[in-house]
Amino acid sequence: MHKHNFSNRELLEFGWSKTKDNFWYILQVILIAGIVYGASRYLGPISVLVSFCVGISVTTVALMIVHGHHPTLNDLFKKYNGYKVFLNYAIVSIISWVLIIGGFLLLIPGLYFMVKLQFAKLLVVDKDLSAMDAIKTSWKMTDGNFWSLFLYVLVVIGINLIGAIPLGIGLFVTVPVTMLASVELYKKFSADL
Repeated sequence: MHKHNFSNRELLEFGWSKTKDNFWYILQVILIAGIVYGASRYLGPISVLVSFCVGISVTTVALMIVHGHHPTLNDLFKKYNGYKVFLNYAIVSIISWVLIIGGFLLLIPGLYFMVKLQFAKLLVVDKDLSAMDAIKTSWKMTDGNFWSLFLYVLVVIGINLIGAIPLGIGLFVTVPVTMLASVELYKKFSADL
């Protein structure tokens, strides 16, 4: 892939604008996702499967918002027309988790994998790619852009850490802002696909 120019500030302003425009809808999604995932915590390993479903639903509506659509709560379930998206999302999530956590145990490589794999889940949900194709495509999409994407990831982490300080309440704003900014970044990088 080629070098992409983007501004962290513009991405975050975009995320803020979309969050403000869709705040009540986003709040409903956060509450539903939180309740569903929170309730599943008592089901042991099933909570991992629920987290994949929540991730797919949240990603689906984030993509819709970034593309200028006004989703409804029914759109949370839009991608569940078969098992393939779920299975590929689960595989990408597990591979990413193993590489990132394993990389963090080795100190620096975790951040490297976080940058290189940041678009993989979006590719599964948006483009219906298989897990391995999504990983390979995300890897290629980030070629030549590692340092700018690395800085972006650090900015997102920093913003969400700040959002977590006031008893986590700020995360109701920082998570949607950074997620929508990240989906907009993905949109810019995936335009070549």
